[in-house]
Amino acid sequence: DYGLNSPFGGFGVISNMVGDSESFDNGFGGWITSNVTITADAQTSPIGIVNAEELTSTAAGGHMRAEPYANSAGTTTFSIWVKTNSGTQPFDLRIDSTGGTPTTGTAASYTATTTWKRYHVTETFTGSPSEYMPRIIITNNSATIVAWGAQLVMGSQPGAYAKTYGSSSAFNPSDTGLSVNG
Repeated sequence: DYGLNSPFGGFGVISNMVGDSESFDNGFGGWITSNVTITADAQTSPIGIVNAEELTSTAAGGHMRAEPYANSAGTTTFSIWVKTNSGTQPFDLRIDSTGGTPTTGTAASYTATTTWKRYHVTETFTGSPSEYMPRIIITNNSATIVAWGAQLVMGSQPGAYAKTYGSSSAFNPSDTGLSVNG
């Protein structure tokens, strides 16, 4: 368990190294697909807005990865909310690196259901990683999952979700209307 945490926020470090964390289709945030078709704004997200994306595989093992994020050695966690339209669908989450050990991370395998759930994978990199690349891998051909709210943070837990627009960022209270008074 990683504490009080929801699509609306939570407690803990507030950061996100993933660009465009809620929009995988526009390319601005750097999401790259291989054998996956994205249908933008196809479903209602966990926060009640129609901005969740359908990801449909066109081959077994189709995947989508975020643009590489520069970082240093250490422990990193990738999380994302996932569900299906009906039934269940298996999928994997993985974090790969460039220049670090391992270069191909260890996949965490899950089965999505019709209920939104936040899933995560954690990887510890040694050596000199210059980039981290979180991936969503859809196990079966012609399978659809619905995804929203991708996040990559340093540390062993997902932390409080922070939306990003186009590039990675730390929390900016002015984006939310929150007043932070120390």
